[in-house]
Amino acid sequence: MSDKCKWDNRFLELAEFYSKWSKDPSTQVGCVIVDNNNIVLGLGYNGFPRGVSDSNERIKDRSIKHLIVQHAEVNAVLNSNGKVTGATAYVTHPPCSNCTGLLIQAGIKRIVTYKASSTLAKRYNASFKASLVMLKESGVEMTQKTQKTPINVLSLFDGMSCGQIALERSGIDVRHYYAAEIDKYAMKITQKNHPSTIQLGDVTQVSSQNLPKIDLLIGGSPCQGFSFAGKQLNFDDPRSKLFFEYVRLLKELKPKYFLLENVRMKQESQDVISEALGVKPIAINSNLVSAQNRYRLYWTNIPGVDQPEDKGINLVDIIEDGVVNEKSHCLDANYFKGGNLKSYFEKHRRQLIFSDDGLCHVGEADLKGHDSIKRVYHPDGKCPTLTTMGGGHREPKISIEDTTWRKLTPLECERLQTVPDGYTEGVSNTQRYRMLGNGWTVDVISHIFKGLNKGEYK
Repeated sequence: MSDKCKWDNRFLELAEFYSKWSKDPSTQVGCVIVDNNNIVLGLGYNGFPRGVSDSNERIKDRSIKHLIVQHAEVNAVLNSNGKVTGATAYVTHPPCSNCTGLLIQAGIKRIVTYKASSTLAKRYNASFKASLVMLKESGVEMTQKTQKTPINVLSLFDGMSCGQIALERSGIDVRHYYAAEIDKYAMKITQKNHPSTIQLGDVTQVSSQNLPKIDLLIGGSPCQGFSFAGKQLNFDDPRSKLFFEYVRLLKELKPKYFLLENVRMKQESQDVISEALGVKPIAINSNLVSAQNRYRLYWTNIPGVDQPEDKGINLVDIIEDGVVNEKSHCLDANYFKGGNLKSYFEKHRRQLIFSDDGLCHVGEADLKGHDSIKRVYHPDGKCPTLTTMGGGHREPKISIEDTTWRKLTPLECERLQTVPDGYTEGVSNTQRYRMLGNGWTVDVISHIFKGLNKGEYK
């Protein structure tokens, strides 16, 4: 989205907010006039002149109201003291012919508005046509946008609310965001970044009867029972059975759209989920949008979901500046000395080369424990899948100057999950690593949510 488009959306939202000041029970209109430096010059809403009674009886009488009311555009120009030459007027509704003439005369050079509803377009058809003629002949630009429909979202197993970041990044307006989560640290981070979130607590206690109409249901049910890295108890794992809470609320709420995320799993478990949701998953690897190799399955009825474009991001692109090395040496000295890294390893028949997923394992750290925590990766490749980590050197490690290694910082892990820098600040590093491992790769989710812009929520 361009900067111009972003500012247009923001000032239209401001015009919407200001329109709520109007007492008109029929049509509330707001207008914001802004100069070329994005400085607000004037605000206005439709209402009666100063000192003129706007009692309920009078304002509901259309024959009187239409004779007395001053339109939002008029009030915005007057409130600006008339200094609007070359400015842009943002109006919640297409201006009538009288207001269009006023804006042209005042020196407005651009008008941005929402498209008229079918009812309004029919009622003021002649006036709108006259406005278009005047705008064309006067050379004033008119941009009409489709008004977004705010949606209600329910997020189960919400974690640190990566879903909200993705919705914002996709340009989806949210009326209410309900979150089912029990982890106090994740909830703290959510409320810090999204204070309007409505927390519901334990998913098993969420009642559909206490919720409004939900337009979008999202969630990533616990994956430990399905993961190939675990015992693969599948639905015999109590955590895996929480998936059926998602199914319960999906059936009860009947949202327009849904999205469920989980790990790669045995086909029989995948089939159970697909049958319950009525759709087959699409597999997306986060390595297309991030420096992290993270293969996930997404079950959704959002239209038009495909593979994201490969952005070609590697670890070197997300490394934080100024991090002090840990001065721990690698045991396996298969170090790259310059040139083409992949060709070097292949030529010398080194044990470790680029994988198909872009991973480049260049050495082993002198650590006790499972082999996975010893692996050191080259900055020119990708990072393995973030896990809940939890200390004990479980964080992914990168080589430094071919001789030493260090673990990735919380900030670097934020970048791997494509959440904003500093998003998880406010809790311990242990908790930051854990919730990032549990989180979503935001840019993958945002890519999926773009399908909502093709439908009724654009």
